[in-house]
Amino acid sequence: MVQRMKIQLPAVGQNSFMVMRCLLMASSGLPEEGTRLVVAECLGRLILVSPRDLINRLRRQLASAEASCPLVRCTLVTAIRSILIATDLDTNSHHPMLSGQSRLDSFDWTTIGLLPSGLLLSTVASSPLQQHEFDDPEKTTRTAVLVEVDSILRSEQPPPLLDFLSRLADPDILVRRASLIALNTAAHHRPGLVRPLLNMPLDLSGHVTTLLKLLYGETVVRPELIREVEMGPFKRKEDDGLDLRKCAFECMFTLLENCLDKLVMSEFLDPLIKGLKDHTDIQLLSYQILQHVACVRPLEIAAKMEALSVPLKAVLLSKPKEDWVKQELEKQQELSRAAVAAIVQFKSIENI
Repeated sequence: MVQRMKIQLPAVGQNSFMVMRCLLMASSGLPEEGTRLVVAECLGRLILVSPRDLINRLRRQLASAEASCPLVRCTLVTAIRSILIATDLDTNSHHPMLSGQSRLDSFDWTTIGLLPSGLLLSTVASSPLQQHEFDDPEKTTRTAVLVEVDSILRSEQPPPLLDFLSRLADPDILVRRASLIALNTAAHHRPGLVRPLLNMPLDLSGHVTTLLKLLYGETVVRPELIREVEMGPFKRKEDDGLDLRKCAFECMFTLLENCLDKLVMSEFLDPLIKGLKDHTDIQLLSYQILQHVACVRPLEIAAKMEALSVPLKAVLLSKPKEDWVKQELEKQQELSRAAVAAIVQFKSIENI
């Protein structure tokens, strides 16, 4: 078992930073998933040392010939997710403190003789902090790093984050999954940062789309990802795209909670209605999201009630098969309860 330990870092200069970054970049294409996750997290932590340099390097690496390997692209996108978690700062937050600051308390800034490149402590003057926080040099330096990262991610055009989230259109399923997780993380930790990107036009080889359209596209069942597996005398189908669709629906739920103002609800509901005919896990997620939609946008549910009634009726009228095992029976019962809960929620809407 790997335990996280609070360690004291040795003095880090620019050369040491470059050596660590190069070593991590060289390991980004290793076949072991666990190793790549550690590499991505370490790359994300390096943002605290030299924000602008690291973000620019990740962008160049993603566009380089080395990124022709899908494992490298997957690691780079996951590194952005780690950056978003390590620098959880949203200047539009209503909280008076930086929400991600507590995550950095174990980072010993006094041992690092390096400030972020070109950073002036005066840049934190406009951040949502109380004046007494500047009395502590360590907190001031830490806060300055967070503010610089936030400035880089917001001010540059095109936004650096978009380069990584647009990998939702990547041909490799692992990269698309990493992009979905990164988008979910951004919507959860940095909603103010991701809102402007959701409907921003993306030109992908002459095809113009948006992040939201790419997200909705990942909720569709892809026949090419379904394979037949032999288990003795029996055959069963394995859906390699199921986890990807789960990630997509979970991301939709997060966007509904944090980025509602950027969603066109009629387009948002279409994948949910189709999800009610998908795998049981997807159906359960769809019912949960629909209940939330009924609370925040009840009229939109009313407009789609005719389409919703068909899968609802199918679930309520379904009967267990004789050869079902206990797990399948419990899943069906859970699905029926979710459908009933959704109907109860819908009944509170006028004109239904």
